[in-house]
Amino acid sequence: MKQEDIFNEYNGLLPLFPLPSVVFFPYTFLPLHVFEPRYKQMVIDAAEKDGLIGMVLLKPGWENLYYGNPPVYEMACLGQAFRTEVLPDVNFNVLLYGIKRVRIQELDFAKPYQRAKVQIIEKNGHGLTLKKTKEIRHQILERLNQIIDPPLWGFSAFSAPHLDLGVFIDFITFSYPFHPFQKQTILETVNLEKRGMNLIHLLDQEKEKGNKSRVRNLPFIHELAKN
Repeated sequence: MKQEDIFNEYNGLLPLFPLPSVVFFPYTFLPLHVFEPRYKQMVIDAAEKDGLIGMVLLKPGWENLYYGNPPVYEMACLGQAFRTEVLPDVNFNVLLYGIKRVRIQELDFAKPYQRAKVQIIEKNGHGLTLKKTKEIRHQILERLNQIIDPPLWGFSAFSAPHLDLGVFIDFITFSYPFHPFQKQTILETVNLEKRGMNLIHLLDQEKEKGNKSRVRNLPFIHELAKN
């Protein structure tokens, strides 16, 4: 089966890796340091199949339930292990590549880690004209120029007009140090025009607060996310 068919027709139980501060997006890379036994087993199980792992944000109140089945948000990101390194201490470094948004339909607790039946979510750009696409892109870049120090550092390669608007929005959201709950809002916005307007709103809020952010190490924005 072709790789794209795996993602389009996926109907199995997706292993879930919940974290409290990481929101993952399609077409981005996320380095993970995995040391907790149940999630090490998850990495092994995934590697024996298709390498697919779902990154999902923990809901507030997860602390007391972390070692059981903590609550997670419904919208997650399906990723695939691009590279897996076994460390001398038998922990793992995993480089995950984001593929698709997925909506969790049913959780399964048969393994030490959570799994879920998921629905693949395709992008929705219905009714979005070329003029509106250019307008949204321009407004995002204009605002980034005002709050990134130095202006647009690291983003110039992603301002090309041929770049898919959805990829552009997701990459900016993933890269900029928004609060995880704000990033989750963008992840959950399927309609492309609304997603763009939501990002513009978040950037306006950053400007109003007088925030100036330096975005480092693109495209690997996050330091190693740890379980």
